[in-house]
Amino acid sequence: MVATKGGQAVPNVPIVVTTDDGEAVVDLSDNQTNEQGLPVTDEKGYFKIKVTSSKLKSYFVNILAKDTSVAAPPQQINFTQQINPIPTTVELIVKNAPQPADGVSEITLVVIAKDATDATIHEVDVQLIPESDQITITQTTGKTDALGEFRTTVITATDMTNTLIAPLVVNVTPVVVGGIKGEPTPVMFTPVAVPIPATLNLSVTNNNAAVGEEATITVVAWDDNGSPMEAVTVRLSIAPGDEAPNVTGSAIFGSNGFQGETAENTGVFETTLKNTQAGTVKVTPAALGIDGAPILNLNHNSVDVTFRGDEGGGDVKEIENLRLIADSSTLDSEGKEEGVTITAIAKDKKNNLVEGAQISFQSDSGELQIASGTTDVSGRAQALLTTKGDADNRTITVTATVPTTLGKDKEASISIDVVGTEITISGPKSVIQNAEGTFTISLRNSKGDGIAGQKLSIKSELGNLLNNYSSEIEIDTNINGQVEVTLLASNAGDEIIRASKLGVPDIRESTHVVTISDETLTVTPVPLPSPDEERCTSIGESEDINNNRVLDVGEDLDGDGALDLGCEIPLNKEQTFEVEWFQAGNAVFEDIRISTSRGTLISSDSINMLPPNKPAQFIIQSDNAGTAIVIVRGDRGGSPAPSLQFNVKFVATEANSMTVQATPAVIGVNPVGTDAEQSEILAVVRDPENNLVFGKRVNFTLEDITGGRLTEGTVFTDDFGRASTVYIAGPTSSAANGVTINATVADTPAVSSSVDLTVAQRDLFVKLGSGNKLTPDAGIRYKVFHTVLVTDSNGTPVNDAEVILSVYPLVYLKYNYDTGEAFECPNEDINRNGLLDGEEKDCPPGSPVAKTKTEDINCNGRLEPGNVITVDNLTLITGQVNPPNTS
Repeated sequence: MVATKGGQAVPNVPIVVTTDDGEAVVDLSDNQTNEQGLPVTDEKGYFKIKVTSSKLKSYFVNILAKDTSVAAPPQQINFTQQINPIPTTVELIVKNAPQPADGVSEITLVVIAKDATDATIHEVDVQLIPESDQITITQTTGKTDALGEFRTTVITATDMTNTLIAPLVVNVTPVVVGGIKGEPTPVMFTPVAVPIPATLNLSVTNNNAAVGEEATITVVAWDDNGSPMEAVTVRLSIAPGDEAPNVTGSAIFGSNGFQGETAENTGVFETTLKNTQAGTVKVTPAALGIDGAPILNLNHNSVDVTFRGDEGGGDVKEIENLRLIADSSTLDSEGKEEGVTITAIAKDKKNNLVEGAQISFQSDSGELQIASGTTDVSGRAQALLTTKGDADNRTITVTATVPTTLGKDKEASISIDVVGTEITISGPKSVIQNAEGTFTISLRNSKGDGIAGQKLSIKSELGNLLNNYSSEIEIDTNINGQVEVTLLASNAGDEIIRASKLGVPDIRESTHVVTISDETLTVTPVPLPSPDEERCTSIGESEDINNNRVLDVGEDLDGDGALDLGCEIPLNKEQTFEVEWFQAGNAVFEDIRISTSRGTLISSDSINMLPPNKPAQFIIQSDNAGTAIVIVRGDRGGSPAPSLQFNVKFVATEANSMTVQATPAVIGVNPVGTDAEQSEILAVVRDPENNLVFGKRVNFTLEDITGGRLTEGTVFTDDFGRASTVYIAGPTSSAANGVTINATVADTPAVSSSVDLTVAQRDLFVKLGSGNKLTPDAGIRYKVFHTVLVTDSNGTPVNDAEVILSVYPLVYLKYNYDTGEAFECPNEDINRNGLLDGEEKDCPPGSPVAKTKTEDINCNGRLEPGNVITVDNLTLITGQVNPPNTS
């Protein structure tokens, strides 16, 4: 009330009302207003104020007459919880996110429960449910406090510093225990930052080195304060120098390679570089981020490293023909170390193979590792092409260049196709109009591994919304190489979802056809008369991913809390299915066509629903085991109609025989704490008709005194009647066939079998056998065939052992033409590095050279005899034929 000092009411006074907290809502609508529309006191000086709050707390209300200093004392209002409120909503608020994924940094989670009036409620039992075990919530359950809040924290389950390259987003769902469920809320952790220097400084020691000699490359990482930084990943790249020729293809880094981390305290990364050709290369350092890509806009320098040739202009060969060949025309996109070997073959004008030619390799993509930049006695030089870090399908052109005596370089090129990366779309094949369908789009390399952080273009052919945004979206793949897209089926018809990778036409576009209709076609299996034989519960796919008959984490795909095994039909048993066809809620009595890829239709292949809503039925059975594709489709005589396709599995249920085998049958012992030596034990179960029996429990038992063990004691047979376990050897060896593994069908003990294996000490013996006959080869070379035999301590041949061969001349002979006298001379290349080494020495008068190195015994300026012998296959795998050698 507003009054004068004498107590007389004052009407039409504008009143201003404020609170000390914006969460309180002031309502002045019950008052009359003046000409300016401001709420004012009535004729008795009264003014009504209504204050509401959704929070359990106290507020101060301030009341004053507008444009005056007249004010009432602040009034305190306390809001309390109603008696026995019922939560109607629960929400999760994520605070101080994102945080680094280091297993320590915490994100605060706040759960708030509210009633129907939007007021917070205390003493409510709530729970937090994460969708992934990659995060750990400190306290997943609790009660809301006096403010209606429950607070806890979350961290990553492990330290992902060295593994996470893209943000980790995990949905967390708040739940009122025994009540409502809130919306999933994303919690984000970011990759841990790598050390980023302010400056990289590169310097070179022994610049202007001779061809074949090493120059030392030193890179120092500095921070903003000029202090050295440790653990910075540095990568060196080489580019052509400012002047021809381009000798980047023959530059070779030393044992430290072209990439490594800076050292503690000094901040230094050091390596060496040499070249088999004279010229200049430009060396540039880069610091790498956690994704392995160079960090941009970093202060750094580049240095030209020069390699000088011998006086007289170097050893340039007469080359008429240069050809490139590859051991494969394709390169798998997974980026294997093996890659594709590129071989350059140099010939003169008489087609003689040229030794000692300097070959430069380069490519327009991928990575090249030079194995040999100088042609050997067979006129060959080699480089290894890989595609690490770039899994895009594309064509890589490799070019080889060699200088010639004519002063013009010879050049040859070869194209290698990077293959195997593909886009796949999985999801429903039909969606009801105005409903949503979720689709998973995967980008995988040739090995099947997901490719993270790649931008995909997704498009709806009918213009339906994707992710409630647009009919055409761009989205990055997650850490598993996948994106999840939701389609809102507003427009009916045959929808085509298209997925492609932007800017990479060689990765084929993937399409997925979805029928959008207002019709429904449902198929339901009818239970068999005997519950013991009931194995077909739904037409959905089996949720038992690991085939153990237990509902494991991630297997409850439909969220019903039970393990759905799909539809398994025993052999020679009839299985009945009911079919219902509705359109806009009304039964459709048109023909329904049935077909199956296995077994027999006992009923007609054309069925109908009967009035008013009686389902149609069909029956199938089979006398042979395996998966059948059943297609159910409406038939309107040419008009569009819905269709449904599902799989059933005909299974043999009577176990009659079993075979067991061990691969390999001989394995080595495992030192304590290791388990590398293993043998797979495979049991196969068949019925009397030789069908493979699915879903039988097989028990494995072990007879072993060596300390070995089995990884699984009980396994269910799969679609191919197989149940397997793994035997891991112990620390001691056994007698020959001294370990026995028994396998028994659990419900048919009479069906059993066993297998024996041997645990042997894996000492390997390598024997090299040589023939005694020289075989002429094209009139210019001779061949001698060899055999390598590898056995263990039991005398058992060892397959798949890698044997590395090398060959080295020990002596060479010289003859006096006049006397016929022979002189035996030792190989001058004492340290076997192919370089003329040692201290400098003077040569006798009349020698071909005046000065040389101490390795050059006869002072002719070169190593004698050089590598005049080679092995056609330097790496052998035992148990395989390796022409022209045999292992």
